[in-house]
Amino acid sequence: MKLLQSTGMRLSTTLVGPSDDNPDGHFEDAQIAHTQQALIASLELSPYRPRPDIWMQADRIGQTRNDLAAVVSAEVGRDDQVWGFKDPRTCLTWPLWVEVFEQTSVQPRPVFCAREAAIVVRSLMHSYSLPQDVAEGLYLYRILHALEDVHEPWFFVHYQSWFDDPSRQLGELAAFCGLNADDGRIDEIVAANFRPELNRRSADSGIAVSGVLLEADRLLEGCTGTDYDAGEIAGWCASVRSRVDDLGFLQYALDRHQRTTTSPISRTMRRAGSRAKRRIEKLVRTDS
Repeated sequence: MKLLQSTGMRLSTTLVGPSDDNPDGHFEDAQIAHTQQALIASLELSPYRPRPDIWMQADRIGQTRNDLAAVVSAEVGRDDQVWGFKDPRTCLTWPLWVEVFEQTSVQPRPVFCAREAAIVVRSLMHSYSLPQDVAEGLYLYRILHALEDVHEPWFFVHYQSWFDDPSRQLGELAAFCGLNADDGRIDEIVAANFRPELNRRSADSGIAVSGVLLEADRLLEGCTGTDYDAGEIAGWCASVRSRVDDLGFLQYALDRHQRTTTSPISRTMRRAGSRAKRRIEKLVRTDS
């Protein structure tokens, strides 16, 4: 999003602030993020399991659609500049966005960012202290929902392409988004934003992921820019759906993770364990 902003895309007036791991900011629309998070929480749409089929029939959908449409209308109507937003939660809610764009008469240009599954899983494990099976489930369901939902022409961006041929990728991406940026300007933007230490693609993940994620890697390797086989994507998604029962170990792991990290019982057990540890430490100090 920072690169697209540099090529002329206007971002929303209020963005999610920076954090320790993203000191330059996340370049995410704060209002859209808040609205989508509230919807996901109210409907208990979990990124850790397949999305229920009837979620679009919930009472809250109508109000959320109107709230998002108001954001889109305000931003698109602000000026003639191309506007874009980023929010990872959109992987779960794209069918709702289809209605939002129809309501606002906006033609979307979805961008799908791809990276090797093992690297993503390792990052999730490190960043959120997730067990590997939980991280694999999270990644699988995110990309499955995204690939199932989006039917408009879209653009596939590969992580490694930013280091193989960044100027070409940014130029093609900018054109896809309707931005006018000459080659000289693209080269300047690339030179200003890319540093060797950002290239983490060559690091060995150190883990072996499930066969279904290796399938996803092979599928996405064949999707570059606007060159992709929609039938092949649909076929893979249908195949994964038909095998969900065979992936029961993932669901078990995800449910187990949620129970042990969010339930009142687990919180009580953790507090009791902490109190017991403090009592033991006190007794040790007294004896010594």
